[in-house]
Amino acid sequence: MARRFVSGAGSRLLQAAKKAVAEVNERLFDPEADPVQRRIGQAVLPALLGESAG
Repeated sequence: MARRFVSGAGSRLLQAAKKAVAEVNERLFDPEADPVQRRIGQAVLPALLGESAG
């Protein structure tokens, strides 16, 4: 099996993506998130997972 390496730029991009995902997760799903944001998260999550919302 061949090893795959990530370039410096790719590594920075991956870290930035992880940070962005963590921020979205906090805003939409954290128990202390704004209630409106949490409702948006609850509505969007099934779509992201390919499930029915209701």
